[in-house]
Amino acid sequence: MSQMQIEATALLCRMLESTAKEISGPLLTDLGNQDALAQLRREHLIGFGEPLNWLQCPECRDDMARVVRELPGDKVLLLCGGDCEDFEAPRSVRQTTVVNFERVVGHLATGLDLNRHQLECLVPELAWRIGIVEERRGKPITWYFSRHLNRDATVRKLLVHLAQHRADRSARILTSSPVPLPVSSALAQYDVVHLADLMRVSQNRFEFFADRVMEPAAVYQVHDSAPDLGTTLRYVRSERKAYIDGVAYPLEAMQANILLALMDDFDHRMEGSALRHACGSTARNFRPVKQFDRNKLVYETFIRYIPGDKEYELVISPDDSGWLVSR
Repeated sequence: MSQMQIEATALLCRMLESTAKEISGPLLTDLGNQDALAQLRREHLIGFGEPLNWLQCPECRDDMARVVRELPGDKVLLLCGGDCEDFEAPRSVRQTTVVNFERVVGHLATGLDLNRHQLECLVPELAWRIGIVEERRGKPITWYFSRHLNRDATVRKLLVHLAQHRADRSARILTSSPVPLPVSSALAQYDVVHLADLMRVSQNRFEFFADRVMEPAAVYQVHDSAPDLGTTLRYVRSERKAYIDGVAYPLEAMQANILLALMDDFDHRMEGSALRHACGSTARNFRPVKQFDRNKLVYETFIRYIPGDKEYELVISPDDSGWLVSR
């Protein structure tokens, strides 16, 4: 399986967990996501929504910007309500994306060699029963897929269905929601598996890991190096994750690019414009702290800004085990 399949699957899971029906913003405009987006579109797992007339300002990320008019060369003129005033931006900033839920669960069924026409929708756009697989005699697995498992209504509907069909013990729930679920969740004792741990986007289907598809989630959800993980950037390049006190924090593409640029620099310290160039940002007012709005703890843990020199540096340095600082 290719790295692109991994990145496309991770991006799809983030989209599935979005509360917006039409997704927009950095998730779509980030240069690091373009190949993954293209693969998801080729599989028709996502499609284009209505273009925006108002959007979060791509320069300051603080205020809303209005689309004034389209310009030649795939550009638009934006007018920010804050200090940015009017400026040109790629036309793609207006773009929105919608997830094709029917196609997603259909690909899941095909990956499990089940009939996609026998899918049962339990909660519209939220939860589905995929079907039953019995690879071991007398041990059937009833497969489900659900997003937003933090919603009580979705969980209640799933529990009612499981009880009515006596599927409590055979149920296996695929999800795009973060796992493991909190102990307070009514589904905490069930076999709940994250999509990215079990499969990857492939052509006309999801491709499952053969050695995982029939195993309980607990067998493989523990990271191979879990006993050694403390606070580390070791897995930024391979998994696009930073670990803080053993907890994984998934990174957006630009967040990973910023960390990798600093990691690859000779002294792990860069002036703002050099960092902007190294991580491929096109923002005129490039501010790394704004890129970490949804991951502030990662920024505060690993990056320090030096006002006098207008430079950014990593707080930790590599050791023999590779960007690992145990706490």
